[in-house]
Amino acid sequence: MSHAPLATARATPDAVSTSTAVEAAPEPTATAPARPASDPPLQWTDPNTLLMSSRYQMWQQHSVHLVVSGSMVTRLGMDQMDGRGQLNTKNKNERSRFTSKGASMTLLTSGGHSYLKGDRAFWTRDGLSGPGVHKLLSGYARVKDGSSSLTGMVPGIVSDTDTYFGNGLAEYELFDVRSGTRNGRPVVIVFVKQGAKPKGKLMSATIDPTSGLPLVVECTDHTVTFDEWGQVKKFGKPENILDMPPLDLGRSTRTRT
Repeated sequence: MSHAPLATARATPDAVSTSTAVEAAPEPTATAPARPASDPPLQWTDPNTLLMSSRYQMWQQHSVHLVVSGSMVTRLGMDQMDGRGQLNTKNKNERSRFTSKGASMTLLTSGGHSYLKGDRAFWTRDGLSGPGVHKLLSGYARVKDGSSSLTGMVPGIVSDTDTYFGNGLAEYELFDVRSGTRNGRPVVIVFVKQGAKPKGKLMSATIDPTSGLPLVVECTDHTVTFDEWGQVKKFGKPENILDMPPLDLGRSTRTRT
């Protein structure tokens, strides 16, 4: 999954006003299913079984919450991404918060369109000032359709994890599987032993032995934590949408005022 660097956006805040949209009622969702007791026990000491089961179980879920740090987001100019969203790539629906050097922005995608809300540090980091900043803080700005590579990040990261696990099955020769605990609950951890030369960059995967779902995936250059598998509700449009031209996130053209 490749993404263009995050670009700053043009805003003419002095003409900004807000309009209200009715937020769509979220659809009820079920919690991530536990493995039925009637299923035959899995061989949780076998890394192939662990990774294959985890790959399968990820795509049985319709949504997830994940937090990403490392090169997967630093190449976008960000320090961390905290996102919740659906795994359906055709109908993108997610809300992600990106932070960088004390500034943050939230990108919400719903109904085929994306909306951005930045904090004061986000809007002022390039010199934007004046009363328009206060207006920008009051709601979400529309994003020009097709201008942002940040939409669809949640299913893209799950897809990348699937690839890392698949590469592990194909390329890794040295594994170590250990039991442990995370937040007071038992887990199993697949480690790539020192001396292995993996192509997929996977270093370790912490997996819930009940559901088979990944909880933490550590690679050579980034880390992803997962929770709320199958529990994230769909997002409607934001309540306060700013009355201004859509922002083009593909251009570094923020206007100073």
